[in-house]
Amino acid sequence: MPNTKKYPISHSPFAIRHSTFHISHFLFAICYLLFACTNPVADTITPEGPPAFIDSQYAGHLVYVPSGSFEMGKDLGTAATGDVAPVHTVNLTGFYMAIYPVTQAQYEAVMGTNPSYFKTANGRAPAEGETDANRPVERVSWYDAIVFCNKLSMLEDLTPAYSIDGSTDPADWGTIPTSSNETWNAVQMVAGSTGYRLPTEAQWEYAAKGGNGTPGNCTYSGSNDPEKIAWYDLNSGSRTHEVGKKLPNGLGIYDMSGNVWEWCWDWYGAYTSDEQTDSTGASSGSNRMVRGGSWSLSSTLLRLVLRGHVNPSHRNDFLGLRLVRPLFLKAQARCPLSRYARQPPETAGTQGPGRPRSKGHRVITGKNFF
Repeated sequence: MPNTKKYPISHSPFAIRHSTFHISHFLFAICYLLFACTNPVADTITPEGPPAFIDSQYAGHLVYVPSGSFEMGKDLGTAATGDVAPVHTVNLTGFYMAIYPVTQAQYEAVMGTNPSYFKTANGRAPAEGETDANRPVERVSWYDAIVFCNKLSMLEDLTPAYSIDGSTDPADWGTIPTSSNETWNAVQMVAGSTGYRLPTEAQWEYAAKGGNGTPGNCTYSGSNDPEKIAWYDLNSGSRTHEVGKKLPNGLGIYDMSGNVWEWCWDWYGAYTSDEQTDSTGASSGSNRMVRGGSWSLSSTLLRLVLRGHVNPSHRNDFLGLRLVRPLFLKAQARCPLSRYARQPPETAGTQGPGRPRSKGHRVITGKNFF
């Protein structure tokens, strides 16, 4: 409505014209909101470029990892012990990655259960000053992880990333397998989907190394000193720890070295020397990739190039996950109610997972993410 204190409506022709002018602007604004929220526009075409990060009630904070290239398999930094050959160039389109591994609270909010071994209910209390809710979820199989991704996408009105037997609804997939399953192994990535997913192995290593050109030249994610950025055998006390307690890497991403291994999309397969673009790994296999190392391993096994692979049905107290989302696609509207921000979060680790952002950031959390 027009501001009646500033522009009182009277019977004078001028006042009526002035009031009509403001009413027309009000109506135009309403039409714009309706149009913007129902007519998708790719965020990447705006002069400002993609939002620096996005926020979600369930998924937490995801930071934009810009497009670029890196040498996959190249062992970097002062603690490097050897490349994983053949080293090869990978070019990647930008994407969003969660700054923390999925926590126990996040997983339970979506799945209704917390499978973790390291929780107080199991007699495995967290370290002093930490909470079970903010420890990484573990004992999650690869099959569990893709169900979580699709359920989370559905909660936030995004198009799910994974399809089994033509359905993206995990309710149609049946019971989550506890051994390798041919039907579940045939899962397909839905082209053009906007929802949450596991990173590819290339995306994981690229983000862990800091993005384009691997700035920092570090052996671990953000440092050559594992004590600064990782929970591992010498400092973990034989347990997981609350996410975000160590320093982040240059992209503002935490816990990519140590704490828990993180599932990737890819089947395990040998590297080739060919240059690749947005690679998704082998077309088939028996094991899925895991990266990053865990609370129980020596620092040598936390190196960013180290590859692990595990049966997709396997659950253990060192297996967790981290989420990614694609760069905004046309299904995501340029809507004033969108949950995005153009500025990166400030010292996310000191605020802790799920804590409020600074007032200056344009972030709105809520169920309907886009």
